[in-house]
Amino acid sequence: MRDKGWDSYLDDKEYSGKGSVKRVVVLYNATKNDVLWKI
Repeated sequence: MRDKGWDSYLDDKEYSGKGSVKRVVVLYNATKNDVLWKI
């Protein structure tokens, strides 16, 4: 996961400061995308 820029989702200025809910949605989408790519 981390080799695909996982940390960039946490440090992205676009999502930082907008609340944990938005961040969780982004992380969920990132995880879902990783799963789809691995299939």
